[in-house]
Amino acid sequence: MTVEMLIVLGVIALANSGVLKDTKPDVLFADFAGSAMKFNRRVWTCEYISQPGVLKNQLHYEIAKHFRKQSIEIPYPQRDFHIKQPPQAKENGGKA
Repeated sequence: MTVEMLIVLGVIALANSGVLKDTKPDVLFADFAGSAMKFNRRVWTCEYISQPGVLKNQLHYEIAKHFRKQSIEIPYPQRDFHIKQPPQAKENGGKA
C-alpha cells in the first residue's frame, strides 16, 4: 500500500459526515494473506455507535467508487482445477 492510498482512504473517511473530524482516521497493516495484504481502516464516530455496519458500508462504497474512477482493480486469486477421470471411466477405456 502506498502513501497515496493511505491519504486517499483518509480523505474518503473524513468526507463522510458520520466520521469525527477531530480524531484522525488511520490504516493499520493487519496481516499477510494467501494473495493479499490485509489492512484495517479505523475511524471514530458518535453518529453510528449503534450501527457501525452502516458507516462501514458507506465508506466501502465510496472507496469502491474511487477505485473505479482511478481504474484501480482488486486482483482476485486464480485457481487451477484438474479434472481426473473417475475410476469407472478408466475401467471402460475412458468411457463413463
